[in-house]
Amino acid sequence: MKWSRDGRWNRFLEKSLEYIRNNPEYVAIANQDMLRKLNLMYPVLLLSYGLISRFDGAGTMVMGFYLAAVVIQLLLAGIVYQWSKKHHSVNVVNVVCGTFQLYVLFSVTVFGCLSPANKWPASFFAPAIMAFSILFIYSWYTMSILLAVESVQFMLISYRYKQFAVFSNDVYGCLLTVVLVIFCARVLMAMRIRENQSLSHLEEMSALDKLTGLHNKASAEFLCRSYIDHTSNPSGALLVIDFDNFKNVNDTLGHLQGIGY
Repeated sequence: MKWSRDGRWNRFLEKSLEYIRNNPEYVAIANQDMLRKLNLMYPVLLLSYGLISRFDGAGTMVMGFYLAAVVIQLLLAGIVYQWSKKHHSVNVVNVVCGTFQLYVLFSVTVFGCLSPANKWPASFFAPAIMAFSILFIYSWYTMSILLAVESVQFMLISYRYKQFAVFSNDVYGCLLTVVLVIFCARVLMAMRIRENQSLSHLEEMSALDKLTGLHNKASAEFLCRSYIDHTSNPSGALLVIDFDNFKNVNDTLGHLQGIGY
């Protein structure tokens, strides 16, 4: 039974990598689009969190940090917006998205510890890390590495700036969040894999002739035009085979005999 579970788990890990490899353009475009939107949202969240901290009694230095962070984030949002206008490989896009994710969680964790709210357990870590695991499309390996780094960084900062009792609650909350993120991310990736398999099956059914297994007329025309349009010096030959009077075989002997021929 253990071997069977390990086998299913290994197949899942391979399929998560295969999903990224088979859909690089879709993953890159989706992550770039989400990165652009999050970079526009984050300054608003920082400003809102700073105002709340101000009402809770945050000092001038903390508010200065918030203001500086908002300005820096606005500049980063402009840079990311210009960067996202160009097409990039899925590996480059995922590195940028992962770096942004680590940066956001690090900065919010630090600000949470510097504000008056550091007397209470962190309430932002769970929804933030859950949101990132859903909004960005990573392979299971990439998501696991980011989750481990984020959890360690969160606990180290909490240990440095909070009292031990509050830090203990943060550790328990972090461990529970990690379990929930792993479960939800696995379910979401499994859904994406099944959806991709269904779409691939439908595309194959629509592109191939059921009898011969060859590309049908529409699919063959699309592939030929795509090759000509995307190749600088297209060369090759197209062989067309036609059987004269083959219709007579179907009409006189029947379609089963025609299929046999």
